Amino acid sequence: MSRREGVSAGELARRAIEAYTSGKVLTESSEEEAAARALLEDIHGQVRATLKRIDASVIEVRARERALADGSFRAQVRKETQAWFEAHPHQARAIAELFTQDPGA
Repeated sequence: MSRREGVSAGELARRAIEAYTSGKVLTESSEEEAAARALLEDIHGQVRATLKRIDASVIEVRARERALADGSFRAQVRKETQAWFEAHPHQARAIAELFTQDPGA
């Protein structure tokens, strides 16, 4: 129905909600009804997939917040930085010299 009549999926969903809440029954052929059901199933699947991605993102953000709050992230960064300095002593000295140089020189 949407492609044939040039109606967007959002408009179809709006019409379906309006018809449902108003109690009006749309007269559709079984073909149109099947197409509408298929479209709504597709929209429902997309919404569920999006909600799952949002939930996963929220879980990830909360884990990061906990790591920041309990200091474990800071400890991890400090450990990795120390390991890098130990593995690259020449570069570490060069970086240290940048901080020890006299700004007036």
